[in-house]
Amino acid sequence: MPKLAALFAIALLAVSCSGGFDFEAVDEAAEASGLDAPSPSAGSSSTADQTNPELEPVEGPKLGDHWHSAFAVYLCDVFLPPLDSQADPDGIHSHADGLIHIHPFTDEVTGRRATMGVFFEAMYVTAEDDAVTFGNGTRIANGEDCDGEPGQWQIGYWPDVEAGQITFTRDLNDILFRGNFELFTLAFVPIGADIPQPPNAE
Repeated sequence: MPKLAALFAIALLAVSCSGGFDFEAVDEAAEASGLDAPSPSAGSSSTADQTNPELEPVEGPKLGDHWHSAFAVYLCDVFLPPLDSQADPDGIHSHADGLIHIHPFTDEVTGRRATMGVFFEAMYVTAEDDAVTFGNGTRIANGEDCDGEPGQWQIGYWPDVEAGQITFTRDLNDILFRGNFELFTLAFVPIGADIPQPPNAE
């Protein structure tokens, strides 16, 4: 298991209701095991975006809709426990069940305004061009080691469980919710590596 994944696995990745993962447990386990906690490093960019010709035009969710999408976070070769948060300001959230619940409360997050960034905000996750930061401030940057290669944050997307994968490697906050029963894996893996579907994909 690579060092980055081991840091999370040995801490059992306790889930915190105030902001995702309990990274203090990760730091404590890393210190006890002699492993170094991950540190920021230089990132890179790529070209995948919402103009991908494989993507159909999108209307997005409306007021009164209640969609569910499978979602998971994957580090190098291990899935992390599901995100959890008590925050739900906009009706796009999760509560440790491996699903994004999409039921907009206002017009401000309907249609093309219903984005992955709205979900991330509710889950205390900040996705930048070169890094992802979790609720307690732990930041994992593009370029850090992942199975001996530099990793990069990406999102694997499947319109449904039988569909082919589309991979987004930039502008992760701008990814749109296009329908019910979609699948998303937020993955830190080398460019070109396989990204698995979320464990609860059905």
